[in-house]
Amino acid sequence: MAKVFIFRHGETFDNKDHIFSGWRQVDLDEAGVEEVKRIGKELKNEKVTKAYQSDLIRSKHTLKFVLDSFHQQVEVITDPRIKERDYGNLTGLSKDELEKQKP
Repeated sequence: MAKVFIFRHGETFDNKDHIFSGWRQVDLDEAGVEEVKRIGKELKNEKVTKAYQSDLIRSKHTLKFVLDSFHQQVEVITDPRIKERDYGNLTGLSKDELEKQKP
């Protein structure tokens, strides 16, 4: 029986700073790297043969850290259709500041 594991990216600098990321290229912060390394350890005894990622750097780095230590021979497929929503003009803006301006 095949298993499917679904997880999003680890915490990013935008997540920490409450910034709308959308399709913006933002990387994992230190906490995010630790989160995804933990996922990798939890999956170390699972057979992983194929993995999907979006074309965003946070997705690519998440998968890299998850697979790095325990899953070397995995087919990785990059598909831009699975990235998160586009926030349009909100991309890069502070969620906190927007809440103050337009509660």
